[in-house]
Parts: sequence; C-alpha cells; structure tokens
Amino acid sequence: MSDLSKKKIELEHLLQNPDQFPLVVMTDHLEDPYNFGAIIRSCVGFGARAVIYPKDRQVTLTEGVVKASAGTAHHLPLIRVTNLAQTVDMLAYAGFWIYGLDGSGRESLPHFEPQFPCVLIAGNEHRGLSPLLKKKAHALLKIPISANLESLNVSVATGVALYQFGLKHNKI
Repeated sequence: MSDLSKKKIELEHLLQNPDQFPLVVMTDHLEDPYNFGAIIRSCVGFGARAVIYPKDRQVTLTEGVVKASAGTAHHLPLIRVTNLAQTVDMLAYAGFWIYGLDGSGRESLPHFEPQFPCVLIAGNEHRGLSPLLKKKAHALLKIPISANLESLNVSVATGVALYQFGLKHNKI
C-alpha cells in the first residue's frame, strides 16, 4: 500500500494545525473493512479532512478497505494511533470539539450546531462507542430514525452525520 503513504501525516501535525482540519472522523474499533472503506469515502465526499483509527482491534487498511472506499483512501490523511482515549484528550486540548454518534445521545443531529474544528467519532458495529469515549465527548449525537428500526449501519450513520456537518460548515 505504498500509495497510501503519500497522504500520511502524523497526529502531531493535526494537533498543531487545527485550522487545517475543521472536520475529522475517528473510528472506534471497526471490524468490517467495507464499513471502514465506506466511511472513508463519505469523509472525502462531505469534507472531512482526516480519519483517525486505532492500531489494535480495528480492521487494517487492506485492499478491501481501499476498494470499498472507491479509491478515496488515497486522497485523505489516515492517522493510525495507539490509544483513542489519549488521542481524544490531546485533540480536545488542542481545541477540537469531540462529538460521538450514539443512538442514546441527547442531541438530535438535525438540530445540533457543531463547533469547529471537531472530531466525529463512529463506534464499533456491535458495541457502538466505547464507554470511555462517550464520557470524553462534548456531545453525543443521535440520528432520529423510524421506531421500526433499532439503529443504522455505522457507515450509513457516519455518512448522514458528515452530510449534516458539511452543510453546517458550508463545505458541501
């Protein structure tokens, strides 16, 4: 995957230049390569400037992820970190607002006014956001859906949220 190294940046660069990264997505231990790829694709489509993902217990950047991203993984900085909770702390300290997608969140996405720069955290397909990341978030956002459906797929929910954030930030 040498092509992916063209867009490689270090977390330190993001922390020192928050104005260059108004919208960042973080994935919380995704297991499905197609979800990861679809999220990357939505990030490019809706104006996110980077994706942060964990080193362990997360699908890696495989050819399947790149294929699911429709090649957009080559056009976006993908930052691999050791510890998501510590990374969230560093991002918050650097001035990023931290928002988590969560079906039991208090804030309804359509009515929410995000502050920028921000990080949108998408949780694991089965467990959702980890409890520690929920605690560290400035707000937990829910997407109103039909009572006949328990939840949306993580990549679909992230795409919906990115569309809303892009509209609010005038990036789409």
